[in-house]
Amino acid sequence: MALNVGIYGGYMLMGGPLSLTYKKYMTLDSNSSILALPLSNFGHTSALALLFNSGVLWTVGNNHAKMYGCMRFTSVFGAGCAVATLLAAKEAYSNGG
Repeated sequence: MALNVGIYGGYMLMGGPLSLTYKKYMTLDSNSSILALPLSNFGHTSALALLFNSGVLWTVGNNHAKMYGCMRFTSVFGAGCAVATLLAAKEAYSNGG
């Protein structure tokens, strides 16, 4: 979660061409770099999306880690990121944006 907040904070502090580079490599759309596929899970350009994702990760993820352990949480988190990446890539490249 600290990684997400730190990356978003860096995005908010940078400006001009550097913020466009951030969007190219950290957010997913039809004009994104191929590196955006894995990195889009950590790059937010909206404070609302960051707060929602961090809230779910903190509440649901924290409870899951306490109940089942960190190894199982990491597996579920990784599978969720993989599925989200595939669905977002399909949507971005099939609809052009």
